[in-house]
Amino acid sequence: MRKLVFSALVALLVFAVASVVCFADANDDLFAAIKAKDIGRVRTLLATGANVNALAKNILGVGNISPLSYAVSEGDTEIARLLLDKGADVNFKHPMGGGTLLTEAAQQGNAEIVRLLLAKGADIKAKDTDLGYTALTIAAAFGHTETVKVLLDHGVPVDELTDEGATALQLAASTAHGELVQLLLDRRADVNHRDKSGRTALFYAACRDCQPDNARLLLAKGADVNAKDNQGRTAFYYAQAQANQGVIAVLVKAGANGGKMPDAPPSGLTATDTKFLADQCQVGQPDIDVIPKLDAKTQQMLLSRIALRNCALLHPFTATRNYYRQLKPKTAIPMPPGDLDAVYLTDEEFKQYQKIMDEAPW
Repeated sequence: MRKLVFSALVALLVFAVASVVCFADANDDLFAAIKAKDIGRVRTLLATGANVNALAKNILGVGNISPLSYAVSEGDTEIARLLLDKGADVNFKHPMGGGTLLTEAAQQGNAEIVRLLLAKGADIKAKDTDLGYTALTIAAAFGHTETVKVLLDHGVPVDELTDEGATALQLAASTAHGELVQLLLDRRADVNHRDKSGRTALFYAACRDCQPDNARLLLAKGADVNAKDNQGRTAFYYAQAQANQGVIAVLVKAGANGGKMPDAPPSGLTATDTKFLADQCQVGQPDIDVIPKLDAKTQQMLLSRIALRNCALLHPFTATRNYYRQLKPKTAIPMPPGDLDAVYLTDEEFKQYQKIMDEAPW
């Protein structure tokens, strides 16, 4: 989901740049009227010869914003309806890349405009070129329940796939919207479908901020608690990596980890850990003294076997020393386990991880 959000932000940034139109041709007034939400003026301009499919230039000098795409981005249903009635291209796609009008409205969660575009023949199979998501999958990824319902009611297949092989159910499972997960399950979404990495919806429901209820809903519909991805990992593994105690408890109750809760995180450094940090990682004693003061979650990540052993690869350990010297009891950013996929890190953890990797004198 983090990759999706990052890609979506990039897509929105590109669209924001593209949307700053420069009114400098014969159709200036049409775009200005749409921006002002003046439907009467829009109607008059169209009646007096304004081109309903004219392209306005953005700040880069590229003509890639149509009147209809502008209305959709502004969330103006009535002007969008008027433009469509006057022959606007319902399947207009931004020349600079990105999605169609339908995927854009779906990402915004504007169910009314989605309904309008569908009624006018919008292509339900078209994908966002930045994300590889259809209208259904992008609406699910952003937790827009009503928009998903509109699309399903229109006949969009519930198990439609993204370029990465993910379904709407999988993407919805990582949101905080249990009603959306329930809707997709009620529409017979495949609860054990695997994406290209081998992960099922239950894996998606094991993210850091995921709600335990989503995992509970999936398990109630037959999700395989012991399913393994292409790397041989289970949803329980990811829930542990993300320290999501609520999801861990749900998975354990369903039989994960032999039905036993995992051991509590360490409360301090062992003598072996201290020696390893001092001798192999060359961490100073003041830094070592900070670690027992950190919260349990941070300690667990810092003291994982893999994280500790990986510092030996950073010879002569400059980055490791710098990292530990920056630790503070209330602001420490934990070093992630070395085998943890970057997509499962928080933004700050990823920045710190990347910084260490960039500075390491390989």
